[in-house]
Amino acid sequence: MAASVRKTEGNTLSVFSANTHKDECPFRVIVSERGTWQRHFSTFLQKSLSSIEVDDPCLVRKPHVVDEFLLTPRPKNVRGFSEDVMDLFYSLQQKLVCEEVSACIDRYGAVRFQNACVLSADSFMELLPYYFTATLISHQGNMFIEKEGICIGSSLALILSDMLLARYDRSLMAALKPTNTTKVYRYVDDYLVLYQLTDEHQEKFR
Repeated sequence: MAASVRKTEGNTLSVFSANTHKDECPFRVIVSERGTWQRHFSTFLQKSLSSIEVDDPCLVRKPHVVDEFLLTPRPKNVRGFSEDVMDLFYSLQQKLVCEEVSACIDRYGAVRFQNACVLSADSFMELLPYYFTATLISHQGNMFIEKEGICIGSSLALILSDMLLARYDRSLMAALKPTNTTKVYRYVDDYLVLYQLTDEHQEKFR
């Protein structure tokens, strides 16, 4: 990684906007790490973390998993609703992200992690906060930095959000266990909650 960083001339990220499906936010600002040393830095961190399996009872990587569940026999009177995490990447608190990454490494095993990424857990946890301070963005002659949250477009955005949301998803499923919830799926920042209508609920809706 060090050799790649030294060879790269770009020092700041660039930004562009993309259309979204949300009326209240028609455009989404996305950063590009292309041609910058931050790209090599974030890719190294991302590859190191990819050796850790995210323990999330709700997470699905591919939408067809939901299709397969819906096609299998299931209890009657199952209903569902969806929820979206507003501004997911911008809402992630960097301190909480670092705490959860450290906890994930501990559960995975510090020695095992070091063997996978050739870097001690302590050294890795020094690099991660530094990356957050290195997200310098150049736009129209002005310099900006992402003070909180994670830049959309960063190589680390998805895996860091998955790790932190997995913590909340485990708590969520524990809280929903005594309820009539059938299944909860999360795909990036979209949740699908399936639940079974009880006789009492059906009477209320008649």
